[in-house]
Amino acid sequence: ANGWKSLVLPSVTLGVIRNGAERPFTVKLAEMPVSDRGSAGTPASSGDFGMQLAPLTPNLAQQYGLPRSAGGGVVVTGVNPSGAAARAGVREGDVIREINGEAVRTPNEVRDALTANSDKPALAYVQRGDRSFYMALAR
Repeated sequence: ANGWKSLVLPSVTLGVIRNGAERPFTVKLAEMPVSDRGSAGTPASSGDFGMQLAPLTPNLAQQYGLPRSAGGGVVVTGVNPSGAAARAGVREGDVIREINGEAVRTPNEVRDALTANSDKPALAYVQRGDRSFYMALAR
């Protein structure tokens, strides 16, 4: 053995500097429940629609060149070229804000909204760069 021991801490205090002032934050460390995976920052698939999604974070907004005031929504991080999303015109970097008039903030909310009435297309409110528009998403 190399003499190193594994150390697991139940919580950690982090110092974060914001607006010139340092603030301490205590973070609890735990394994993410399986039911929450795919909704808290890791890309998730949208099932038969052929797109990968992630919650909109400041880092993703910067990566995709979105305005700082991009607000909530779900970013399309990948599109299967032969999938329903590509046929509808969805592109990587699009931000899905609403499905059928309901705000969405997680990949799971998008998936649930798209599959709720799978017999008819869903109306998605999408932001692409500095413009927003509606598009129909059908399987």
